Amino acid sequence: MSYLEEFVNSIGYLPGEVCRSLELIKLLDDNAKAIIEELPILSIQYFSTLEKEQGKVIENADILQNIRNKQQKALSLSEEKIAISKQLLDMIDFHTIKLKQDLEAYKKEVATENEAAEEKIIKKQKNERTIMDMDIPMSMFIDNPEMQEGFDMTNDENKAYCYCGKGSYGEMIECENPNCKREWFHMECVGLTSQPGGSWFCDDCADAKKKNSSKT
Repeated sequence: MSYLEEFVNSIGYLPGEVCRSLELIKLLDDNAKAIIEELPILSIQYFSTLEKEQGKVIENADILQNIRNKQQKALSLSEEKIAISKQLLDMIDFHTIKLKQDLEAYKKEVATENEAAEEKIIKKQKNERTIMDMDIPMSMFIDNPEMQEGFDMTNDENKAYCYCGKGSYGEMIECENPNCKREWFHMECVGLTSQPGGSWFCDDCADAKKKNSSKT
């Protein structure tokens, strides 16, 4: 599974969660506004019911307590709105940071693949130069896929290849994994008598590819 697919799957729930949170914030805000709008009316009622008796002001305790309760309720609703907003922002920040990390990982992966591809092109160019030095007609090489696959790209007999760890000789086959440690293999060492059709991977790279596929 690619980085893009993983990211899309991870944020599949996010739009719905954002809508739900915004709707809840709006509901809390409407309730808080309704309560706040009642406070001036209750204040007028409170002051209009004040009485003086023997030089003392007698308060209406019920109205005063109602005002306090509504103030507390409005404050509680506001705090709940802030908590939901912070939770929503934290969730969005988390996915934003994850996207940046995935993009960086993807850039590194692409860079590695490009380096492997460039290395393969360089090998091919060296191979073509070697063919020209050996006076082998290029048309013979181009028209013969088996010759292309079996030809030693580096023409370096001192370099170790294959499972046997020996240099290049005879007919060889290249592993399609650009990061293969052994790169080229002797046909007899891998039990082949002719070049197979399509892509070919050595046992180590084939096993690694299966493991990576099973993880995704």
